[in-house]
Order: sequence, then structure tokens, then C-alpha cells
Amino acid sequence: MTLRRLNASLLSPLLAFPLAWAFGALLSQVPLLNAQGSWPTEMIAVVVAVPLAFVAGALIGEGIAAAGTRLRGARVETLISERTFRRLLMAIVAIGLLEVAHQFAKAGTIPLLSGSIDDARFSQGGPTVVITDLLTVAAIIALTKPRDLFAREARFELAIATIAIGSFGLQGGRGSVVLPIVVAILARWLYWGRPSPYVLTGGAVLAVLAISAGFFLRVYQHPMTPFEAELFGEILPPLPFFLKPLVPVYLAITTNFLALKGVIGHFPTVAPYGHGVYDAVALDNFISGTKHIGDISALTTPPWVTSTVAGPLWADGGFAWIVPGIALTGIAAGGAYAAAIRTCSFRWAMAAAYLFFLAMFGLYTNLWTQQIDWLIVVPLLIVFGAIAENPDDPPGLTGRILGKIRAMQASRTTPEAPARRALGSDTDDGGGARPPRSYRAAAIAGVAAIAVLLVAGLAIQATLPDPYPVSSVKRLPASVASAEAIMTDGDHPGENSLLWWVDVDGEEVTVRAIDPSRLDDGLAIEESFRLAGAASASFDVGRWPPLRSTALFISRQRGNNTETIVRDTERNEVHARLTSTVAPPLPGASRDLTVATWAGLERPDLIIIDRNDEDARVRIRVLSGMSGFKRQLLATTLPFRGLAPSEWSLDVGSVAAGESGDELKNPIYRADIALVQKDPDRAHANLKVMLGEEGYEGFAFQRDLDIPGTVAPGSVFMLGTEKGATSLYQVLPHTPRGPLLRVFSIEPPTGLL
Repeated sequence: MTLRRLNASLLSPLLAFPLAWAFGALLSQVPLLNAQGSWPTEMIAVVVAVPLAFVAGALIGEGIAAAGTRLRGARVETLISERTFRRLLMAIVAIGLLEVAHQFAKAGTIPLLSGSIDDARFSQGGPTVVITDLLTVAAIIALTKPRDLFAREARFELAIATIAIGSFGLQGGRGSVVLPIVVAILARWLYWGRPSPYVLTGGAVLAVLAISAGFFLRVYQHPMTPFEAELFGEILPPLPFFLKPLVPVYLAITTNFLALKGVIGHFPTVAPYGHGVYDAVALDNFISGTKHIGDISALTTPPWVTSTVAGPLWADGGFAWIVPGIALTGIAAGGAYAAAIRTCSFRWAMAAAYLFFLAMFGLYTNLWTQQIDWLIVVPLLIVFGAIAENPDDPPGLTGRILGKIRAMQASRTTPEAPARRALGSDTDDGGGARPPRSYRAAAIAGVAAIAVLLVAGLAIQATLPDPYPVSSVKRLPASVASAEAIMTDGDHPGENSLLWWVDVDGEEVTVRAIDPSRLDDGLAIEESFRLAGAASASFDVGRWPPLRSTALFISRQRGNNTETIVRDTERNEVHARLTSTVAPPLPGASRDLTVATWAGLERPDLIIIDRNDEDARVRIRVLSGMSGFKRQLLATTLPFRGLAPSEWSLDVGSVAAGESGDELKNPIYRADIALVQKDPDRAHANLKVMLGEEGYEGFAFQRDLDIPGTVAPGSVFMLGTEKGATSLYQVLPHTPRGPLLRVFSIEPPTGLL
């Protein structure tokens, strides 16, 4: 059998996986979601490398299978008696059901019948849960062996499969229910021949309808969450009616690439590579310290958490893990398929169908590393399949192992008796003649392709950005050490921002400012005034026309109102008092009050951010400066909870200076949000930026800072400017050398003429 003829079927992983992957990648270029956008170079390189690495691995696997199997022209019939076969099924199903009962006892309920299916489902687990894989094996074997599955003679096998699959349904699983059914269909195709086109078409239509119905049933339960609001308010209304049922299928494919993009952007610029912790998650019952890549995606691309087969591989080491990891999946899937086609055997048909399913599921997630089951199910399918083919003398490795066991038993009872030969005789599929040269050439080409992909991928990976460097370190006045608030006017890009700090002593408030680029000139501003309730006030600086100097904004909560005092720092006097109807934050939540440009008009706006609430998303409101902070311009939530001040530093101002609006003559520079993550478990602190012109819908970019994740206590991060370029300031009030200012260059300095 030539290599071309071998892969002429749609069941060839070498053909099916690249086609499906390319379809998903191209479909992702038709964006429906606001979060979808252009792909960076690294994402494009990964999307191209994955199918190439898979094909290279599949060629190697098919070459190995061709060398290790004998080509047959007819299907290998199963010789096991019906009585023995059914006893075998009953035995493995009984063991599997006992473990299901153990899982129900551990969860304290039957998940499907519990009040919270997800809570009950995830309370199951433990090392013994792998015993339930016997139910998967039993269902696949029972649904594959009968020639006519719906004949009267096959009712027992159907009943066994129904019991096994039904127990998975009671556990609240979806994938575990679908897997044996789909694998059995593929195995029957490989073993008994291609099903009727009507059956395939009908099955595909039913699958699409089931996905669509299940999807809309879930999203209609909570239509006001961010994704559902976008779906019902923006995506579905303009679509023709006949396309709307296909939206769930579109999302099921393309959102995985969206999550993969987030993972690629997160590693290694945001977090260091895991070096195995993300791909070892299937072994979390046996190995401590493993992590689930879905937890990262829940932060970067919520609510989309499945990042294709490449997600955890990239998280653990980039191309150094992706290329060999995807190649190994190709070797397994391609080798099993070639063995199934060449031997026409029952056992290899089931194993190949199972591995084909895992490979194609790579468009969704990496079952090879996220679940350990395939390491158990595949050998069991081969062993039980070999016994079904010939229980007296099983073919292949199963027969050789059983032969050695029988020989050892025979030697103990009758030492003079010759050992029974267990080569599987006529049904053994050991290698015969050497495979055609095309197989050997293809395998060699696959090895060469993997080497080229690895070298090219590592070269691209070497271009990933390093952490933002510290461009300068400057000593600040001693009074910074006792400051109540430290701030800049980072609202307008390209200006040398003064560094401001406020000291509060009872009702005495002292305001100071210094130009970090001219520290030798001393303080630019130093003035004092009295303010009742100063200890509970929030401070910020910014522009406020018609004032010529920078204004100091003092905000205080007055019952259900927020009072903002605008002080003229040139005359050291109150310029205006503004009252806004803003209730206090919820108990336990933290509030950031800052003045920055949102509407792009003459005066900046009041931006209110409520965070550190574990039960609610971070909330943002913008009140118009032109209305005296009375009219609301924006009310939205960020796609995550938390942002505790102890773990996250927050500042509002201009980072990317992006323009918004149609009037290019009057560009609107909407204020951005700069977050700095302070995590002692990370190698570096990390800067994340959410752009104002994008409505703070997600992280526009994120990158490490060249300082440890264990940030010095009391340090404050804020937006600033150095040499005409936007920078990030870190003020360290307490060091042995006194207060210090670190400046991080986040864009190249402006040139000189």
C-alpha cells in the first residue's frame, strides 16, 4: 500500500488534522467578537508550526507502523465466543460502576441530580477515578464489535454501552458521554467500512443542532453578563436567520484561537514558562505543583479558557515544547491509523479511532496532557481487542506476553513439556517485508521537518521582548518618605511630568512637586493649607482650565455624595467646589478617584474605580468634567474581579495616546488604565495596560518589568514622562539610601534635532 493511498481517507490524521486546523485559523479571521483582533507574529508562527509539526510526526508514525505490521487484504474476524465476550463486558462494566458509586459517595450526591452540578462534578476525583476508564473501554468495544449494531442480536451490547455511557451522564460529564459514541462511530468506519452518506449527513446535522441548542440554552440563563450582552446586542441582530444556529459552532472553534493568542501573549512576557507544570496537570493526583492553563486564560481572555492543543505546550516552553509535543501527537495518531489500515484488525481500529478523536480535539484543548486517560484506554482497547480477535492465541504484543505467562506456568507444573509458542500464528501482525521506500523517505523527511521547525521556532522565540528596563534611578527629597499620596499628571503624553506628593498632619496639608529631570533645581512647588477631614481625602493633580497652573483635586465622601475641591496651586487657594451623586463603595471594596481625560473636551473628567470585591467585577464610572462631575459618561465593568491594592498598583492616564472619535482635527485621548501586578511567586512584576479608546475591554498589551515580583513594601507605580517619552515611575519611599525614583522606559525616547 502506497503512502498516498494510505492517506486518501478523511480518517487519516495526517490529512484531517491540518485541514481542520487551517479551517479554524481561517475562520478566526472573520471576527464577530470585539475581543478578536489581528494576530501578532508569534501567534502566526505558532498557527503555522502546529499543523506542520503534526504532519511531520504523522509521517514518522506511519513509517514506524509500516515497518512493524504486516499488510493484510481482508478484515480480521473476531473469534471470541459470544458468551465469553459478554462475560468480559459484564466484568469490566461492573468494576467501572463500583468506582462510579465510590465517586458518588465521595461527592456526597449524584452530580446530575444535585442542586449544583458543577460543584458536585468537580468534587469527584482522586487516583482511583481512572478505573472509570473501564466504562469507556466497554462502551467502545460493545458499540464496535456487532456488524449490525441495531440488530436483535446486538441488544445486549447496546444495553452495556447504554449503562456505561449513562453512568458518565450521572457524573455530570459531557465529554465523557460524547467520547465513546464518537470513537465507536470512527472505529466502525475503520473496521466495518464507511457508513452511509445519509448517516454521516444526519449525524453532522444532529451534532450542529445539539451544539446550537445547548449553547443558546446556557446563554439565555444569564443574558446580561458581558459576553451574552455582546452576543444578543451586537452579534446576533444583524445576522441572517439561517446563520444564527451556526454561531455556536463558530464560537466553539474560533474562541480557542482567541484564548491561544492570550496564552502566547502571556508567556514569557508576562509570566515565565512553566517547564512542565501546565502539561503535567493530568497527573495532579500524583504530582504537586501542577497548574491548569485554563486558570491563566480565565484572566487573559475571559470567558474563553480552552486554548487548543498548543496552549499548555506554549505555556511550558514555547516552540521548544510545541514542536516536539505536537510531533509526538502526530506519531501516535498517524502510527495507530496506519496500523489499523494495514492490519484490518479489530484492536487497531478502536485504538486508531480513539487517538484520532484526541488529535482532532486539539482544535479545542490538549487532551494528551490535560487528561491521563488515553495512557490507560489505548492499551486496554488493544489488549481486549486482541483477546476478542483470538482468545486462545491473541495476536501482537498481547499474545507474546500471554504466551510467556503460559510458558512460565507450564514449566512449573510439567517441566518436561515444551513451552507453547505464542506468536499469534496466522493473526500475528509482526512486521514482514521491509516497507516501501516512500515510507522510509517520508519518515526521514518528517524528522528533518521537525528539526527545521524547532530551529525556526526558537529563532522567532528569541525575538520576544525582554522586560521593560530600568532607564534611571534618582534620589528624591526625604519628605517623600512620609507622604500620604504620591502622584503625577500622566494625562497628557509627551510632557515632562512633575512628581507630586502630599503630607497630611492633622488638618495641615503640605503639597510639594519636583521635576524628576531637574532634581538639582530643587522643589518646583511647596505650599501648605488647612483642610478638615484631610486624613480621609483622596488627592490627584491635573489641568483645569482656565487655571494656568496644575490643579490639585481633593475628593471626600459626604454621605451619598462625593465632594471634589479644585485648588489653584499657583495662588494656593480654592478655585471650585464640585458635588457628585456618588454613593460610597461597598463594605470591603476599595475606591480609586482620579481626574483624567475621557471625553476629550476642555476639562478632564472624574474617573471612579471600585475594586477589591471578591463577589463583583471591578466597576468603572466616568463623570463629565464639563458638567462639574454631575453627568455620567461611562459605566462599565472590567472582565475580572479583585485587583486588591496589596497585589495590584493602579494608575489612570495616557499610555498609548490612542485617538478616538471621527474628528481627526480634534483627537480625543481617552485615559488608559495601567496595572502593575505585584506577585512574589513571579520572577518579575508585570505591567498590564487597558486602553480607554477600547472601552477597557481587555488587556491591550502586557509586559514584565525588570524588577522582582516581590515589590518593595510601600512602593507606588504611576505614569510619567522621561525625555519626552511615556514612562512608568516607581517611587520607593523607604530604602537605606532614602526615597528613590525608578524610571522604566515603555517607549523609545524622543529624538533630538
